[in-house]
Amino acid sequence: MSSSLFDLLVPQKISRHCNCMVSYHKARQLFNLKPLVGTSNVSMAVSSSQRSVNRAKEFQPLTVGEEVVLMMESRKEIPLMILSSWRAADDELFPSPDTHEIVVFDSFFSRGFGLLTHPFLHSVLRHYDILLCSRNPNSILHPAIFVHVSEAFLGIEPHFNLFCHSFYLRSLGNKVVSGCRLRIHDGKVIEYFFVLLPSSNKGWNSGWFYVANHEPSNSSEIDRVPKTMLTWTDWFHVEAEVDELMVLIHWL
Repeated sequence: MSSSLFDLLVPQKISRHCNCMVSYHKARQLFNLKPLVGTSNVSMAVSSSQRSVNRAKEFQPLTVGEEVVLMMESRKEIPLMILSSWRAADDELFPSPDTHEIVVFDSFFSRGFGLLTHPFLHSVLRHYDILLCSRNPNSILHPAIFVHVSEAFLGIEPHFNLFCHSFYLRSLGNKVVSGCRLRIHDGKVIEYFFVLLPSSNKGWNSGWFYVANHEPSNSSEIDRVPKTMLTWTDWFHVEAEVDELMVLIHWL
């Protein structure tokens, strides 16, 4: 993979070269990519006391206040408050979103998450039957790069079979937050381009706050542990089109 393409794809690399953080939100504006959309909102019947105990264990003590989100806004990582209705949770011990809100993490936005959410990310969440908060920052960056490569360089809509051909989902234990992560299939690393991801994102799950859950909406659940399914390891390899696209990606 060429260094110029790598610079465009990975926000951390860009920040080292030009001393600024370029989010996928800004990249979409630059390449005039399509806006993001969402999935249906599903809630679980969990008692208030049980939810409090679970959330206090799952989410680390808050480190993101209003000034941090304002900085994100100034870097154009998140839309203005008047559009996104973001709300910092300065005095809360664990997330308690209103019915019209979802919980998000600041590290997700610097890894390519945007508002409104890209339809491909919704497809991934539905396919694996997982929550947004069950992913870690690197599992947000992988599909963001995949969408960007598909639309800006291959000139196609994100190809879901191609994504499943390259990635699978792995459980990280019986927990809600960061309960699973995306991995490249064994034997596919050489076909897919190499991206050096951070090996440690320690403390990222303390950077939570709220944004409005605009239609079409994301699931607002934050209490459901992801359950391993057959779809987590689906490997689509029967389409000739997938093989042709893998050749193109290999030459990027």
